[in-house]
Amino acid sequence: LGLAGLVAATMLGATKGSECVLTDGDAGVVARARASANNARGHTAPVSCVEHRWGEPHDLGRFDVVLAAEVLYDPDVALESSNALAKSCDSLLADGGVVLVAFERRGVDLQVLIDAFAAFGFDGAPAPCTDGAYEDIFEERQDEPSMLWHRCLMSFTRRPPFVDLTDCVSEEDLAAVSEELGALGVFGSELGEDVDVSVFAAESQKYGDALELADRDTSCWCADAFVSRGPVRNR
Repeated sequence: LGLAGLVAATMLGATKGSECVLTDGDAGVVARARASANNARGHTAPVSCVEHRWGEPHDLGRFDVVLAAEVLYDPDVALESSNALAKSCDSLLADGGVVLVAFERRGVDLQVLIDAFAAFGFDGAPAPCTDGAYEDIFEERQDEPSMLWHRCLMSFTRRPPFVDLTDCVSEEDLAAVSEELGALGVFGSELGEDVDVSVFAAESQKYGDALELADRDTSCWCADAFVSRGPVRNR
């Protein structure tokens, strides 16, 4: 038991300040993992084994990388387990860190895991190799993440914080923008054919050459800034 953690400890080697902590919610499994760590040869980073149940408080600290290897397989508790795993990862992950989940689809929909992490502010995607290809947990390399339907290595990183542009500009600037938009006919009337106005937002998801944002507080599309992309009609 604890193979993923022991491999990580080996890869960390003698890196100064590095450590590897193996966790499980069952005390018996933790004892077996500790025995594996004691009997293993070659790992030089410090390894400890502790009991931790997903979603519960802990004093383990925060880590740059959190690994989870094939931990979701029971469809009856998939939703509950995914939410608890995401909650633990949120409390364990250091700023700028990454959660790597080796996932094999065995009756559990991958979207359940993605949605659970999204609820805690994470973005998820198959973890690419340095050359842009994708490698599954059996070291099979694929060109497209869509080919990894059955098994894949998922990477979860924290979504950038929401920035409200209204906090970055003065009331005078907002009034000037409102006046200009009114002159363009944005409020209450149709735009002329010679005017093209695009809406941009603070926390971006890129669609083609436009950036859009769903406000997480209201789940409504918001319009924080307006950029003219065509000739402006004379007043």
